[in-house]
Amino acid sequence: MTQRQAYIKAYPNSKKWKPESVDAEASKLLKVPKVSTRYNELSKEVNEAIKADTIASKQEVLEFMTRLMRREEKEMVVTSRSDKRVWVDEKGDRQEVSTKEPVIVEINTRNTDAFKGAEALAKHYGVLASKDVQDDELSAVDKLLNEIMQGAADDPNS
Repeated sequence: MTQRQAYIKAYPNSKKWKPESVDAEASKLLKVPKVSTRYNELSKEVNEAIKADTIASKQEVLEFMTRLMRREEKEMVVTSRSDKRVWVDEKGDRQEVSTKEPVIVEINTRNTDAFKGAEALAKHYGVLASKDVQDDELSAVDKLLNEIMQGAADDPNS
């Protein structure tokens, strides 16, 4: 809402005024300390509310990465469905019509995305930073990632 619109809403009789007059009065009103203080408070509240709704929290990110790693997230992909009609017309000739139409299908999270989710969580928790693991030993994360990849290889939907 503009300053002009706010003034007209607060003072309905000002609708009859010239726009320049409304602007001038609205500007004067905003210079009043009480009004400008309240305006700044409300403005700050609105900006914080917008930020809270648009920026993911740390917890949200961790929960999403966990769902991704566990392959609980679904992904929508577009594929095509083929349809073929065959018939014999009155003359005895074979007729055929093939059509393809786009179809949206829900699939499980891809293995690469599950791996990225696990890797991001491992980095967050510092699991991959361990220097005391021998080269021939697998860390807990490596084992987990291998289990995920093995399970995905066994899953025909991946």
